[in-house]
Amino acid sequence: LADVGANAKATYLVFYNNPDAPKPAYATDLAVAKGKGLGRSVENGFYRIALHETSGVMHEIVEKSTGLKLEHKLETNGAIHWNPDVYAPPHAWYHSSDWTDPEAREVEGPVFYSLNLKGRLPQPEGVDIGIRYHFYAGSPVVMVESVTTIGKDMFVMALRNAEVVFNKAVFTKAAFKRDGKTEILDFATSKRHPDHAAVLRPDTPWVGFFDEAKGVGFASLY
Repeated sequence: LADVGANAKATYLVFYNNPDAPKPAYATDLAVAKGKGLGRSVENGFYRIALHETSGVMHEIVEKSTGLKLEHKLETNGAIHWNPDVYAPPHAWYHSSDWTDPEAREVEGPVFYSLNLKGRLPQPEGVDIGIRYHFYAGSPVVMVESVTTIGKDMFVMALRNAEVVFNKAVFTKAAFKRDGKTEILDFATSKRHPDHAAVLRPDTPWVGFFDEAKGVGFASLY
């Protein structure tokens, strides 16, 4: 596990093309338990994340320092990670969390666990999507990569990515960075759906949800 302090330097050597090299067997805090279908429980010292058994996407998060569960379980299949998705009327709105049989490939070791999901949305025709998760030992960060490939011209009302949905009972405020300044949005006084609480530019570097009294937060960094 590489660890370099701020403004510091280090040299690491990577050796390859040795078919007889032993597999890494050192202990870390990363553990993966397999459940039904694509269901997995992935945890380290910071979190325990459940992946949905049918779609393989992030279903819920337990934040270990507070013991709080970050979940949704109200719409689609109840997962917290919905995207990529496409809304192209007259077709229904379809999300990656609605997947039933994506192709899945895993890489598991002491440093990281990776799940690569890909497939075609059942509607509209000709939309291929993919999601790759990387869960790391000793880090609260989950790396998420995704791709959407549109195979034919179509009219869309929405084509979205990076949407994470939580039960409103967990967080009381949001924060985001705009024009070099951090702005705070208090849900108690903000606009409510169907009005937009805030309109963010595509170059917004991060968005976070938090509750100061509970000591819990979640952020998406782009």
